[in-house]
Amino acid sequence: MLGVLFEGSGQWIRKQNLQMLTWLTSQQKVSGGGGESNGETSAKRPRVDVSSLPTRQYLDQTVVPILLQAVTQLNKERPGDPIEWLANYLLKNKPQFTNGNT
Repeated sequence: MLGVLFEGSGQWIRKQNLQMLTWLTSQQKVSGGGGESNGETSAKRPRVDVSSLPTRQYLDQTVVPILLQAVTQLNKERPGDPIEWLANYLLKNKPQFTNGNT
């Protein structure tokens, strides 16, 4: 792992981003995602007590959809301060993904 951290030209960061996007995309497919960005799917979904869900299902139903969209947009825009951009994006777009479980 340490050898990976010292690879040049940001290869470690790109590798981590690719792994995250791959995981998020696979979770989006597994959770039946797609079309959630407009809030329609989450409104039709029955309410579930998310506190009783296993970790993976909890994340799939609460943060994976917005994170997938955010990281995709982050990669397109590539802002100078990606952490601040991501935080602002999540706050701005939270209403699209809120399904009443919070």
